[in-house]
Amino acid sequence: MSKLTSYLESNGYVKTALLVSEIIPNPWFKRLKDISYLATFRFAFDNSVEFTRYQHSIKTAYYLSRLMIENHIEEEIGIKVILQGLLHDIGHIFFSHIGERILRKSENFNHEEYGDIIINENFYSVFKIHNIHLPLIKEIPNQYKILLNSHIDLDTLQGITKTAKLLKIKKIDLEKLIMNMHYSENTKIWHINNTFYKEILNFWKLKRIIYQNYVYSIKNQFIEYLMMKYISRIKNLSKILIESKIINSLKNNINFMNELNKLNSLKDEDVTKINLKKTEKFNTDMNILENLGIDISNKNYIISKVKIFKNPGLIKIPRSLTDLNDFLGVHYHKEKRLYIFT
Repeated sequence: MSKLTSYLESNGYVKTALLVSEIIPNPWFKRLKDISYLATFRFAFDNSVEFTRYQHSIKTAYYLSRLMIENHIEEEIGIKVILQGLLHDIGHIFFSHIGERILRKSENFNHEEYGDIIINENFYSVFKIHNIHLPLIKEIPNQYKILLNSHIDLDTLQGITKTAKLLKIKKIDLEKLIMNMHYSENTKIWHINNTFYKEILNFWKLKRIIYQNYVYSIKNQFIEYLMMKYISRIKNLSKILIESKIINSLKNNINFMNELNKLNSLKDEDVTKINLKKTEKFNTDMNILENLGIDISNKNYIISKVKIFKNPGLIKIPRSLTDLNDFLGVHYHKEKRLYIFT
């Protein structure tokens, strides 16, 4: 019995525990074990910086369970919120958003739409037995959707705090943080105390650091480009990506994996030198590129093909508390001395 099902069962969410125990062993859910949450991070930064969509999904569902049970939300509602959290990434394919970007060009692929297809084709009968209608998100009252789809939903909170821990940037106690969030049945509003509010501000700063220094770093963008070029050449790409069997293809290509692992030693300043002519001296083994089948003979070939993103508005930190409150949908209640999360 997993920590999630054990917690649900011991706190009276018996029906939810039963459904979760049926979903987790399902092959379509288990395939998430082969799908990295961080895609290229293990190659760009450190081999230990790795966790899967499978782990992320279960953890997200666990934290949602804590919120539902600690706030005495009836199981009829809580079960839908928890299952939505558990299945929110079911439509992801190998290399997560990298694989999605590749297939979007050729097949207009969208992991959320594909997730709905997987749920309908593989979990419909299970949900029907327990009288749960699909799609789940439409069955969830609006005041709970903020936990599933907002600037600080549990999906985002879990993913960023776990990434920060792996990168050894800063540790945030997510469990303690979300336990400062309370629901009022009378007002249908979530309240957060000052401690939670300060932690949310710290979280937003942390998210900005991760995106600025890691996700949108020159090195990570370059490695994403190499991965996309390589993956795009694989035969039967659509079927392999969707079924996550590409892992076998990569593991069997020892040369490719070895070369990718060498990229750990690259620095951003090294990457910017890749636009040099082949005849010019380069302080990193050029075989890394040649063995990947990348044409480096044309000056600026690599860098011109790598899209270096600037920080999107989503991860900018508002300069004033008023701006931050409006951005996050948080408002201060003077009489109750609480922040209201709407």
